[in-house]
Amino acid sequence: MKPLKVLCLTRMIFILIFFIFIGIPVNGQDTDLDRYQRINPVTRKKTSSAPRIRNLKPQYIAAIRTKIKKVQLTNLSVTTEPNAEITIESLTSKKKNTLKADTEGAVIFEDIAAGGYKVFSSLEGFKSEKDETTIKPNKTAIIHIPLKRLTYDFPITTNVDRGEVRYAPLKSDGQNPDGTPKLVPAGGYCVVPIENKKAIIKNLSEGDYILDVSSPDAPEYEPKYVRIRVTEDLLSTSENDGASENPPTEIILPNRQSTGTFNLSSIREVWTLTAANWKIDAQGLKTDGAGTALPKASNFRFYKDFEMQSTVRLLNNTSIGFVVRAEDSKNYYLIKLTGSQDENEYLVSASIVKDGKETERILSNPIKFLLEDVLSNHKSFDVVIKARGNIFQILAEDGTGELKNLGNADFKDNNFPIGAVGIIGGEKSSFEVSRFTVCNEICK
Repeated sequence: MKPLKVLCLTRMIFILIFFIFIGIPVNGQDTDLDRYQRINPVTRKKTSSAPRIRNLKPQYIAAIRTKIKKVQLTNLSVTTEPNAEITIESLTSKKKNTLKADTEGAVIFEDIAAGGYKVFSSLEGFKSEKDETTIKPNKTAIIHIPLKRLTYDFPITTNVDRGEVRYAPLKSDGQNPDGTPKLVPAGGYCVVPIENKKAIIKNLSEGDYILDVSSPDAPEYEPKYVRIRVTEDLLSTSENDGASENPPTEIILPNRQSTGTFNLSSIREVWTLTAANWKIDAQGLKTDGAGTALPKASNFRFYKDFEMQSTVRLLNNTSIGFVVRAEDSKNYYLIKLTGSQDENEYLVSASIVKDGKETERILSNPIKFLLEDVLSNHKSFDVVIKARGNIFQILAEDGTGELKNLGNADFKDNNFPIGAVGIIGGEKSSFEVSRFTVCNEICK
């Protein structure tokens, strides 16, 4: 065994001397081939590199070249907004590589060279951002680039002093019959106030929106629906905070308030009648049973403050009715005078009617002392209703030619701030109207 040990030791010494002779460090860390090639470790003179490499065994030559030429590779992980486009650019080589982030907002650039990089993140509807990072060899660097959504302020001017703008984003919901995209509101509406004829909707993202502009304080102005599209091309964007500075968009609400004078006409087509058996002729309108009569033309359907003058005659001792501020034939204020055959005899009443049902009675005053003669004897007499805000003053002529105040109805809830003035009959009522005039504010 001793000769074998001596032989092994001799070989190890020989190999050590060999590596020292050609200049390769025994720890294998120095991979500078040029230094190996240019210095002879014995003579300390420059020598040709080619003969020296050719004298090495092939496996040594391959190992040396691998250590010298191998580039240390690494990974870069970027997190940002989902589906954003990520571009990296080497600070040294200026080479670029672009990948798209997944639905979680992550992307990995694999097997890239170590060093410094610029990282860019961009996505439609967001402000593009960039950052820099340095990647160490054989490491995975992680960088997060948050994107700020591009938002815009949308200023509005209008022709009402006070009101509100309700708005909601729109989403696609199939197609319209003409092939255009069908857009419907996505989610609930948000509200911003109108003050001094101005409003501003802040932080709108790009996309389509529906706007509902109205003025509850000025019901004579008709609400207006407007569809807008917010785009980067339409609105300028501030570099500082992503908010836009834009000229206001003018939205004019149509003034629908009735200002003309409406008179009873023998032409049936000027009325909206719900009872086919009601008669209209040169003598006026004769009611028979339940029904309503409202002016058909839109310019006579939106009275705010008004005065109504009517000459009526009760035919069967039941009731005479008027609808005021009517939205339609089922929603209105009801003012009624009753005779001796009504379940509530000899009363003047004022009620709120919604969906065809009386929900609240505001006024109920006895009128037998004033109107028993004209009602029970089927005489013609005048009725006047004056509306000022929510107060309705009801007057009637008692047969002497003098108007008497029957009472004031105060509709504090303001259910119907504007609407039509018309005639209504109950199931058993029958009366005739020979004169019916509605004027804006006051009849002159």
